[in-house]
Amino acid sequence: MTETRVYLTAEQFLSGVGEFTPRWEDVPIPELGENCVIRMNELSPADSDRLTMHNLKGYDGEHELGSRTYGIALSASNERGDRLFKKPEHVVQLARRGGAKANLIMQRMHDALARLQALTDDTIEDAAKNSESDPN
Repeated sequence: MTETRVYLTAEQFLSGVGEFTPRWEDVPIPELGENCVIRMNELSPADSDRLTMHNLKGYDGEHELGSRTYGIALSASNERGDRLFKKPEHVVQLARRGGAKANLIMQRMHDALARLQALTDDTIEDAAKNSESDPN
């Protein structure tokens, strides 16, 4: 029996894929005020690729940054979607100045990003194993 296949045109494929519409989550920051929130956005495919490459390389250009810090820098925004941090290094400065309070806030922000990106401990561990097994 011969299997029937349907080959798509570029137009059919693109119309079926649609545009990227990010999901977001407002993260309460009660440490800074009763109604204070920071919006965490699902990463765009390009930003998701940047974060993956950052994780594989362990750095971003000349600046050493942790994965959590880099993800927060790419995701955090105001209500209009404007990024809060123009450079990832600004998140590092926040962490250094804020101590334990900033660390709690950053953990809450990272948890929201992980939910938006559907990251689990298992997917992170699998990615780490894959990068360790690939010498390139």
